[in-house]
Amino acid sequence: MKAPTLILALLLVLGMGACGDGKPGGAGPAGPPLPSGGVQVFPPAPALPADIRAFSGGWHGVWVDPDHPDRGIPEVLIVEEVISQDEVRVVLSWGDCPVCRSKAGWRRFTGKTAKICLDWRRLPEPFSRVSPDTLGNKKVLYFGYPEGRVFTFVLEDQDQLIGTDGVGAIRMSRLH
Repeated sequence: MKAPTLILALLLVLGMGACGDGKPGGAGPAGPPLPSGGVQVFPPAPALPADIRAFSGGWHGVWVDPDHPDRGIPEVLIVEEVISQDEVRVVLSWGDCPVCRSKAGWRRFTGKTAKICLDWRRLPEPFSRVSPDTLGNKKVLYFGYPEGRVFTFVLEDQDQLIGTDGVGAIRMSRLH
């Protein structure tokens, strides 16, 4: 996807707002903001493995906390640049979280990809129903805060990404 197309798609998704349940449309808490300088997605090098290149682009979904499954938080993940397996640049953006009393924000991270298989059965539904056989030994994208919170994402298919921080979980759709 070309960068201008992705930026337009993000503006459309973010401009719709989010209800308290994290679904698009209507009034409610602030949705995920973008960096003031914008985002730009660089196409990954063709020499990189296809399962790493596939992370590139924009993703959106609703974060589910198992303690408050009815109060999802809208989030956007932009994989701006896949340089190598050991260097992936991303922007993670989140909406207001009334439960955790945090405001909408965003942060840039540098992450990595690795070939590991997570036990998704430990996560809240619908993620606990993800078959480890389906995911096999797919590559995962991971990045985290220096304080220790780590986000892990795996491609369920070309247009669906699932992720966790070990507590909450998210299913994201590719922005086209």
